[in-house]
Amino acid sequence: MVINLYKNGQLGNRLLHASAFIANSIEHGYSFYYLSFPEAYQQYFDLEDNATLKLTGVRFHFSRSGTLNSILIKIASGLFKFLKKRKSLPFLDYLTIIPASQPNGALYCDMNDARFLEKAKNKVLFVEGWRFTDHINMPKHLFFIRDIFKPREKYAGLIDTIVNKARKFGKTLIGIHIRRGDYKNYQGGKWFYEDTVYVRKIQEMQQLLSGHDNPSSVVFIICSDEEIDMHSFSTLPVVYIRKSEIIDLYTLAKCDYIIAPPSTFSGWASYYGNVPTYYIDNPEAPVLQTEFTIGFHKHFTNKAAHCVNYYEMIGQEQA
Repeated sequence: MVINLYKNGQLGNRLLHASAFIANSIEHGYSFYYLSFPEAYQQYFDLEDNATLKLTGVRFHFSRSGTLNSILIKIASGLFKFLKKRKSLPFLDYLTIIPASQPNGALYCDMNDARFLEKAKNKVLFVEGWRFTDHINMPKHLFFIRDIFKPREKYAGLIDTIVNKARKFGKTLIGIHIRRGDYKNYQGGKWFYEDTVYVRKIQEMQQLLSGHDNPSSVVFIICSDEEIDMHSFSTLPVVYIRKSEIIDLYTLAKCDYIIAPPSTFSGWASYYGNVPTYYIDNPEAPVLQTEFTIGFHKHFTNKAAHCVNYYEMIGQEQA
């Protein structure tokens, strides 16, 4: 059994974090409790009566009783704090990938490693850290993950309405995710782009598709975490939606293409909807067909250049 109490990031981060564990637990047959998924996000999904979820060993609560669940989480939190000092007991263990000696996020744990699975299957294992990865089983068990994290009908219906209306302006729908907010400082602001960058990428995408589609059959739909001044886009075939994060996220997942700065938000939309995505890593580089990919940008996976395998690190320390 694996228990996660660790909290990190916003909706995209939480979905990626949970899904890696879900896919791994389904593949290897252990129970997984994800106890740090905020109530604000739980309201977007049916995590209580989801028939697919019930087929797995995955749960987002210890109990459906709010009072009992709170008590059990407090007990689990107490055990977690105890294990951080004691490290392990015969049937309890603790694994962190954020040790003081490493920058936060610099370590990753491949959950298909036999050493992780031995503990997950035979102990109650508390985990701490964000980059627990399973790039093999996340694609394999996408069916389960899609059904677990499908939006409630009140959101799904609105998303379908938005997408259907947008497609009346063009058969090819391209999602533009403008990420501002925390990106002004994240990674030194390197992925915080002005409107001019997005305008240029839209124009480049129009040019790229001009040989395949009638330019008038292409429409772009803008999603953003900030209010956008649409004057910058006034000459372009653009639809702008001003809705909540869940509407933005799953609207992107229904597009034919996505253009966005690297983030787990756009990465989730790409992974969930199987949408080819162009990540604006270098704003000066042109949009090319060969640069589209499906899934998360490597910065948020174990392929990130700054990441070190946890089990390789402890092996070197023990050598």
